Amino acid sequence: MNDSILSVYWNNFISFDFLIFILAAVNVYFLVHSLRQSQSIAAILYPKGYLPGGWESYGDMKQHYDEVMNLKGEQTLIEHRRRMNLSYTIFENITTIFPLLGILGTVISLIPMVQSIGTIEQSLFFSALTSTFWGIVFAIIFKGINGYLEAGIGEAEKNIQIFLDRYSTMVKQP
Repeated sequence: MNDSILSVYWNNFISFDFLIFILAAVNVYFLVHSLRQSQSIAAILYPKGYLPGGWESYGDMKQHYDEVMNLKGEQTLIEHRRRMNLSYTIFENITTIFPLLGILGTVISLIPMVQSIGTIEQSLFFSALTSTFWGIVFAIIFKGINGYLEAGIGEAEKNIQIFLDRYSTMVKQP
């Protein structure tokens, strides 16, 4: 590549494209946070076995059941679910913003081109294309990751509900 193209890349990166990269880093944070909360829930629900299976499934897990199947354990599980859902919702929303940022960068770069119709600068057009490119690239990456994450979170939600239903039934029994 010649130096002028590299300078255009650099100028684009330090302007609008940098915002896309910052947002990608923020999105990675929420991705990791969602995964960790999901794993914390799994550690509570699947301790060397399958907790939603009930007392009959693993009689030797009494200590774990005693720690989890009380008001404090229920509150811990609900708090993990709340944090997981919050971070996942933010992750999912940021992921859907990437194409919009790419289009916004294109529009921002094309406006000065329209003002100077007779003397179109290639750098403005190139700037429009790079912001669109990065927006689409990050949307594709995070949308792919979202498929995996969404399945795990859905499974955790379902298992939490099974646990809470069984726990509430056990609490009601004399």
